Amino acid sequence: MKKTLLICLMGLLCLAISTLKAQSKVADSPPGTDLVYQPGFPGQEGESSSASVGQGPVLGNSAVIWGRVSEYSERSQIQLMVYPDYFFTGGKAPRSNHLYLPLQPGNLMEGGYPKDKSFQYNLAGQQTQWFSLSLNEGNPFMELYRIDPEDSIQLFLDLESSYLVFGGKSRERFKLQQGLFELRREQLANTVPTLWTPNPGMVLENPDFAQQRESALSNAGPVLEIRTRDLELLQELQKLDLYAASGSLMAYWDFIDSYQGKVTDSYMDFFKKEVELREWKNYFNQLSGHLRFARRSGDQGDFLAGLLVLSMEKLEQVEASLELDLDTRSAAAMDYFSAKMKLWSVVYNEEPLEGLSSINSAYWREKFLVRHFYESYENIPLAEVRLKDFLADMEHHDFAQELRMLESLKGKGSLMEGFEFLDGSGNTLSWNEVATGEVILVEFWISGCKACLAFNEQTLSVLKEKYEETPRFQVITVSADFDEELWQKSLQSGRYTQSEFTNLYTGKENRNHPFLLRYGISSFPNRILIDREGRFIQTSQVPFLAPELIDLIESELDPN
Repeated sequence: MKKTLLICLMGLLCLAISTLKAQSKVADSPPGTDLVYQPGFPGQEGESSSASVGQGPVLGNSAVIWGRVSEYSERSQIQLMVYPDYFFTGGKAPRSNHLYLPLQPGNLMEGGYPKDKSFQYNLAGQQTQWFSLSLNEGNPFMELYRIDPEDSIQLFLDLESSYLVFGGKSRERFKLQQGLFELRREQLANTVPTLWTPNPGMVLENPDFAQQRESALSNAGPVLEIRTRDLELLQELQKLDLYAASGSLMAYWDFIDSYQGKVTDSYMDFFKKEVELREWKNYFNQLSGHLRFARRSGDQGDFLAGLLVLSMEKLEQVEASLELDLDTRSAAAMDYFSAKMKLWSVVYNEEPLEGLSSINSAYWREKFLVRHFYESYENIPLAEVRLKDFLADMEHHDFAQELRMLESLKGKGSLMEGFEFLDGSGNTLSWNEVATGEVILVEFWISGCKACLAFNEQTLSVLKEKYEETPRFQVITVSADFDEELWQKSLQSGRYTQSEFTNLYTGKENRNHPFLLRYGISSFPNRILIDREGRFIQTSQVPFLAPELIDLIESELDPN
């Protein structure tokens, strides 16, 4: 009996070793080889195969992401951002879930090398979701990939050989999405870098810039184009045809067509619409940027006039064609509507919420409302009042719920939660431990922010002088700097805050601190007024300038 068991174990060991040898051949394949179709990766038996090697248990019809990261390093986790319903990227987006998945050591039964680490995540829910994967706090290597309830995907990321490939039954869907991602990167890489300036000649009068340009011209790389916004640019924008045969949109569509027979026609149609929306988003952002500059510079000539006419025509065009019957699972539609409303705002010189009627679909109109309030609450005039007004007429219960959640977080009188920051000694302090005044200004800042410098010079210094003998008013500042040493240096410099204030730090989480994410604090300087019990007095449009801010503080200290 023992002899039989020994023979069986030896057979299994030989099988495992032969599998590792086969994978070694795959890893040594020449660049450009389609590794997805090479033998040796588990679960690549084809769409119809029932094999599930390396997938782990599948919970019902939930989608599964299994991945392997190959590198010799101490990396112990990978970041996954899941959007069950996409509003915008980032941890403060409604319903988003920011996860740190542990990387497990390579498993011999999965054919893993000692340097290999794997992870798995089963997505709950029976709807299409979107996800991004990152190795650290930087840009994701997979950004906004669609995953459906029936999908089971295996990804293989080799950081030493610099390749990402897919296996599993859903590999063709993810190869299509990865191909579109690479085409976007290629488009960016081949875009001529441009410096927009009112006076191109003045740039090259600087000898350093002139020398750098001479060096660039003598090399084989790209050369910066120095341009001014003029009628020539206007003509280019007028002639630009997003649907031209030689344009990037057609390149995307041709690539999607190459997956005929590999994925369903409806899947291809979905992504054709996604890239079309993305191209219009990019175009609208171009128009917005040029219009903003023209308005700021006081341009009242033909360039501004022509750009306004062109923008109005394009806004009218998309309402009649592009926006019809959009798939509610779309992620690109959200980014498109955000770009469209920014352009509308610049064209008509109005706040974006004034142009809501230009979004004909109630679904997308109300979804945009959620995005806009979550992203820009602090910059919306009378945000609390306007939020209540919109809630009274909303048709979609889910979106109304998201805005009610925001209202409960931001509204006057709401009780603040999660205020825990570090002091100069590294101690974690809660609100009850630091709050002493009846009215408290909490300011969030970062080093290197010129507006933060100005707020300290023009406002905080005035507040210190006015209220230094008034314990009823208090200032607490919170730095979201990337490291503590930088924060300490900035404190000592006295350029960003006053030593008499209560000065705190977010810690290593910096701008991803749960409090900042919860209350949508992503721009600096940011200001909120709170009472001693931790109830919000005002979270939106807290004045920047001292006279206006003092009027607000006085009205709270002495309501009569």
